[in-house]
Amino acid sequence: MGRATPRSRGSIIQMFMTGEGQTSPQGVTGALTTVTLPPPQVTPSPLLPIEIWIGNEPGLRWPAVYTYAGEAPAWQRG
Repeated sequence: MGRATPRSRGSIIQMFMTGEGQTSPQGVTGALTTVTLPPPQVTPSPLLPIEIWIGNEPGLRWPAVYTYAGEAPAWQRG
């Protein structure tokens, strides 16, 4: 993704990022993320609001819609 390979409006992209801060329920650094069952499957999620923006130039930024913000199941926390 980038200027050389732009995505169409409405496309779905997948990103893994770090630095979500405190989560609920609280995480344990170094532990593996577990999934709460039965469905819906829930992993720890950020306590603070999430914002995602597309674009990086003044006047050319648009809010993006996200479908999930939380830890990846079975990945190491912290």
